[in-house]
Amino acid sequence: MENEIKHNLRMRMDAVILTAAFLALFTAPLFPAKVMTGIIGDLLSDDSALRQKALYRLDSCDAKEKEEIIKSLVLGACKREVSQKYALQDLKAIGVSAISPAMNILDDYSLAEEQPWAGLCVSIGNPAIPVLKQLLNSEQNRSLAAAALILMIDPKIPDVTCFLSRALSRSKDDKLSMFCLRNLSHAINPTDSDIKAISGLVEAGGSMGSASLNCLDKFGVKSASAAPVVIKALKKGEKDSKVLALKVLGGMAEASYESVPYICELAAGGDLVMRLNALRALGQIGVDPSRVLPVLEEALKDDDEFVRASAGEATGLFDKKAVRSVPVLSSALMASKNIYTQDKIIQALRRIGTEEAIAAVDRFRKEVRQKKN
Repeated sequence: MENEIKHNLRMRMDAVILTAAFLALFTAPLFPAKVMTGIIGDLLSDDSALRQKALYRLDSCDAKEKEEIIKSLVLGACKREVSQKYALQDLKAIGVSAISPAMNILDDYSLAEEQPWAGLCVSIGNPAIPVLKQLLNSEQNRSLAAAALILMIDPKIPDVTCFLSRALSRSKDDKLSMFCLRNLSHAINPTDSDIKAISGLVEAGGSMGSASLNCLDKFGVKSASAAPVVIKALKKGEKDSKVLALKVLGGMAEASYESVPYICELAAGGDLVMRLNALRALGQIGVDPSRVLPVLEEALKDDDEFVRASAGEATGLFDKKAVRSVPVLSSALMASKNIYTQDKIIQALRRIGTEEAIAAVDRFRKEVRQKKN
């Protein structure tokens, strides 16, 4: 009897132990999942105190759990819901450690230009750059997104643009090309390879050609090596491309010397928008005053106030080289009834700065005072 009782007790104990083991084996993974779900829910709450506690709890999670929670926050931040604001705040609070998990679920490089990707990285600032640099040699979507984000944070970082210009030169996809062009335009120090890749798309015309010219325009004199391609666009492109090409050539200054004769033709007459941009470009290029100043002087006699204003502004950019134009500037100033035009011509005379130029401004001021009295 006693042995039978002991046997039954032993059997029950074994059953309890087996049951406990079974439960431990099959329910253990559920507890972290519940904890993670709770943390995510708290992080997306509108209760700031609850979110702060959840951030502390996040620190106690292992690397895998933390990555999954951050991914959930990133996905929450992508949704146009109330929780988006809190997800973005949490990601910013988590800081640098949120970047890699966020980038790991990136399936489209263009998301780098949207929240939460750009917002997260730009708000973190320079500490995000080393993490992003580690992603530059990953698969294309991620490396392009990382390069774009680095340029958004600090456009002076060297050797980052090559990822974008390399993709641009090989691209057969308009969406990818436009992404590369938009983000290359952030760069402060474009390389020769960058300029070459961008120049290759100028002749494409349409929106692609315009985007390429806009990008070169932002680089100013640093895009000087692209001058031959831009001059070709000026001569053979559509009106919009011509206008953009004039802006680019003006920014290139002396590198655009070869374009001056053709720009003089555009400035002499025809479409008003083209004329205004051509006049401005002649002043910005600032070479060959013996050829350019007669064109500007003729424009100063034009009936259109905006043509006279643009011609006056361009003439002033030649500084003392434009001494010969002082009498024409003085006559245009006295004849003008438009405050904007008057202001541009006065600025030009002051830049020239000779006694005759300053005297012309004084005479105009005196006449204005007399008319008021």
